[in-house]
Amino acid sequence: MVIATNADRDGGVITRELLDYCRWEGPVQCLWLSALDELSIRAALQDFLPGADTLGMCHAGLGRACADWLIGMNLSCLYILRADEVGFDGVVLVGRVQTPTLALVVRRDREIAAFVPNPYWQVRAQLTAGGLTFPA
Repeated sequence: MVIATNADRDGGVITRELLDYCRWEGPVQCLWLSALDELSIRAALQDFLPGADTLGMCHAGLGRACADWLIGMNLSCLYILRADEVGFDGVVLVGRVQTPTLALVVRRDREIAAFVPNPYWQVRAQLTAGGLTFPA
């Protein structure tokens, strides 16, 4: 069996889940492509990786999928219920990537709102060196 999906966590997870579903117990090799030009494809076809070499990446992808499910689905439901209790009539979404990213945006927006401009000066001079005059 050759895994020839994307050379990343998600590609490995998709294939491994299919292999598990089909109860595949034979050997597994991976076609590891980081580029799709002819030279890269030919090189990858000459050097398959043993399936065990990418199993850790697959486990990382499964862990990420579980975190997405646990945090995203479950916490979103909890936050929607809690928000409803205090009178908020809307959807509150929580996500492993979305929530910290939104926190960064909110923090930056608050910094911008609190910005106090300070006067500054630019110094310009006409310099001469080696018979040439130039601005600096």
